[in-house]
Amino acid sequence: MLETVQTIPLPPVDEREALRYAQGGSDEGLRLRLRACAQGVEFTPRVIYRTLEKEDFFKAVPLAKGSVSLTNLLHDCEQVVLFAATVGLAFDYALQRRKNASLADAQLMQGLGAERIEALCDEFCKQYENATRRFSPGYGDFPLEAQRDIFKILRPEKIGVSLTDSLMMTPSKSVTALFGLKGAYQVCDEEKTTGVETPEKG
Repeated sequence: MLETVQTIPLPPVDEREALRYAQGGSDEGLRLRLRACAQGVEFTPRVIYRTLEKEDFFKAVPLAKGSVSLTNLLHDCEQVVLFAATVGLAFDYALQRRKNASLADAQLMQGLGAERIEALCDEFCKQYENATRRFSPGYGDFPLEAQRDIFKILRPEKIGVSLTDSLMMTPSKSVTALFGLKGAYQVCDEEKTTGVETPEKG
């Protein structure tokens, strides 16, 4: 089996979205503060993913079988793409520094981080045609406990993402998700993609 690591350039920050996530309004003063918070913050956007046949996905993630929403989402799909994405640990360090200095600025930073990880997921997913919307553990009736199986399949530790006993991810701005494919193909810049071999399991 093969898992693939991909580094994806982030688009410019959508300030309106970042402020929406921060729940801080959208006036010019807040935009200027957001820009100041973003100065010097390092993002290292990376994605690790694997494509599975739908039947193999449900075998590998048994908790997915009990999700009516997920079963409906994948009804007409042939394959499932599992992925983990992160914008890196440096953001968490920058966020902690902001918390120590200003809780208001830390809230803006939280909004910025949320916008960045969502932008990364969007950039990754739009490489595929005929894909469903993405779906994450903990959403709807797809149990958060499915994270454990997804981590076994993807091994996101290869991009610096770990899972705590309480099923939270580190770095904080990290996501695991999946989407279905209906005979789609990927448009991929090979120069930004690295294959990592995964041995077959018994």
